[in-house]
Amino acid sequence: MTKAILTSLCFGLVFSFIASAQNQPAAVDSAITEGVRRDAYKIELRRKLADAQEAVKKGDYYAATKLYEDGWSLVDKIGSGIDAERQQVVTGMVGARLQLAERAIRVSDFTEADTQLKRVLVVDPKNQAAMSLKATNDKNWIAQQGRMPSPDAIATGMYGQLTTGKPVKIISR
Repeated sequence: MTKAILTSLCFGLVFSFIASAQNQPAAVDSAITEGVRRDAYKIELRRKLADAQEAVKKGDYYAATKLYEDGWSLVDKIGSGIDAERQQVVTGMVGARLQLAERAIRVSDFTEADTQLKRVLVVDPKNQAAMSLKATNDKNWIAQQGRMPSPDAIATGMYGQLTTGKPVKIISR
C-alpha cells in the first residue's frame, strides 16, 4: 500500500516538473517578445525625434508637436532606459508648444495659447517660461473679456450673427 502511494507521489512530482518546464519557455518567449517590442519602439522613437527636429527647422511647429506627442506616448510604452530620448522629447515638445503659444498670443488667440501652455505644464510642470507666459496670457485674456467674442459665441456662430445680422457659417481651421 505504501509502495503504491509512494509511486503515485513520484509520478505526481514528475508530471508537475514536466508541466512547469513546459510553462517556462512561454515565459521566456514573452520576455523576448517584450524586449523586441521595446527595441522596435526605441527605433520608432528615434525616427520621430529626427522628424520632429526637421519640422522645427522648417518652422512647422504643429507637425513637430504632433511628432513629439507620438514620441511621448512611445516613451511611456518603453519605460526605463531611455533618459536621453525622454529629455529630448520633453525639450522639443516644450519648445515647439511655447512657439505656438507665443504665436497665438500675438494674434490674441488666448484660448489656443492656453491650450498649448497647459500641455507644456503637464509635461514639464516646473517650466518657468511656460508659467510666466501662462500668467501673461491669463492677464491678457481677462483684459480682453467683453471686447472680444467668447469661444462659445464663436463656436455657435452667434458672433457673426450679432455683427452682421445674418447667420454666418463658421469654418473650423
